[in-house]
Amino acid sequence: EGRHDMMLLLLRDERVFASVAHGPQRRWYEARHVDMNQGRLLRFAADGGNLPLFSLLLSACPPRSGAVNDVDCDGRSALFVAARHGHSEIVQLLLSRPDVDVSLHDGDVASARHLREQREREEARGMELGGVAKTGLTVLMHVAKAGLDTILEQLLAHPDIQPNSLSSAGWSALTLASQAGHKRCVQLLLSHRQTNVNAPNSVGRGPLALAAFAGHAAVVIMLLTHPETDVNATDLGLASALIIACWRGHEEVVRCLLSHNGTRVNQADHGGRTGLLWAAIARDRRPDAHASIVEQLLSHRHIDGNAQSHDGDRPLHAALRRPGCHAAAMALALSPAVDPHLLGADGCTGLQLAVKGGHTGVLEAMLSRTGIRVDAAGADGWSALLSAARFGERHAAKLLLAAGADPRIVADTRVHVGLTPLHMAASWGFVELAELLAVAAPELVGARTHAGLTPLMLAALRGQGRAVAWFLAQGAELGALDADGHDAMQLALRAGHASVVQLLEAVASQSVAGSSSSSTDAPEVTRHDLLRLHRALRGMSAEEEEATGDVGDAEV
Repeated sequence: EGRHDMMLLLLRDERVFASVAHGPQRRWYEARHVDMNQGRLLRFAADGGNLPLFSLLLSACPPRSGAVNDVDCDGRSALFVAARHGHSEIVQLLLSRPDVDVSLHDGDVASARHLREQREREEARGMELGGVAKTGLTVLMHVAKAGLDTILEQLLAHPDIQPNSLSSAGWSALTLASQAGHKRCVQLLLSHRQTNVNAPNSVGRGPLALAAFAGHAAVVIMLLTHPETDVNATDLGLASALIIACWRGHEEVVRCLLSHNGTRVNQADHGGRTGLLWAAIARDRRPDAHASIVEQLLSHRHIDGNAQSHDGDRPLHAALRRPGCHAAAMALALSPAVDPHLLGADGCTGLQLAVKGGHTGVLEAMLSRTGIRVDAAGADGWSALLSAARFGERHAAKLLLAAGADPRIVADTRVHVGLTPLHMAASWGFVELAELLAVAAPELVGARTHAGLTPLMLAALRGQGRAVAWFLAQGAELGALDADGHDAMQLALRAGHASVVQLLEAVASQSVAGSSSSSTDAPEVTRHDLLRLHRALRGMSAEEEEATGDVGDAEV
């Protein structure tokens, strides 16, 4: 550190430097290990931007001596140092030297010190030595990355410049300038006749993809105007610039790419996901931008709004399942390019997913379209109305019924055989929804499944006391039996719902008492009938009664 400060002090004044570097005191500094070689002095002078001192030092360097290209421990020569600090006059002096190397790579990734240590370890092991790997950036890459267009123009004018040199990560000067968004630097590099406009980095992304990733629309326009630009080039994940821009939510970049005639709007990545599907999966921080991109893509004349990924996902279904994607889902639901009847990866239609997710606005938008099949079933055999009854979505059910949904539709699946929407509502205790369905189809109160179950039986079986009371108030038959000969009270007793059993017993007792008091000419009730009533109230079968003993006359 002390030597560094001393060297800077010497370089502040040419006269002090001349008296020390070329006088008898030089040996005094060398005895104290002050490095006075010409390459280091050039780098210090280039770092400070002292043009007269640098000219003096440069004139003292013999041609082909190697001092001009001498590098520090980070692998950077005087040209690197001057260019990085923007000293264009010093850069011009160095470029005028015939022995300057404009293609040197620095040691940003692996410093020269690290490489020397690795070389010493290899020598100790007796390994065969190879050349020192060029792992860093060239001076042209540094300048392009920093946006120093004046120095970049000077470097590009040099006859030995290599604009397509790559770093260890595969970055060229154009890819670095494109990702950083330096328009002037990109323009200068594109004007060079040797520049490869599609050179990819280590992950396969070229300048266009990197500019699309960062959202630099002006750079994207420059690259698209170049005749050799491949607008559909993909990275290692088969993602094109359009897919990347849709994923990142850069609507202006998407607009520029869609305006290009050669852009393939339905191109998919390695997972089969198109740009529309990526745009539908909006990020929480940019939902409006993604919705705008979805609208742009849907307005394209060649767009496939129903493109399916390898896992069976579609844009509409992906937007309905993802939180924060309401605006994108709304745009997809209103577009004639999207079919809401198609099945997604989970076997549901778009209508079903809108109901399950509670997206009533999206559901209303889909129902407003002409030609909508409101009773379209998913892979499970359920319609949207059955899904609404299952999840208690009363508002969605109201919209579906107003659009012409059939309240008598039956779910015929292996698990749910013959269930109507009212059975679903009764089973899960959605009384308000059951009221809505009963108004649409009053006869469903006594409807039976293939197993002979009525809505009242299902409500009793699931312990839905409020629903049981409502169905009894609607005149549901209490003594109806299913295919196995069980009534609602027996089903509730077997399921262990004591409160429902008590409710049904009270209703049955009131019914028996009311009928005996009001009917004077009713037929005589025998002991056998009373025994059957006793068993019904207590939920006991004949076998259970025999196990507990005969019932006495007093109990009857």
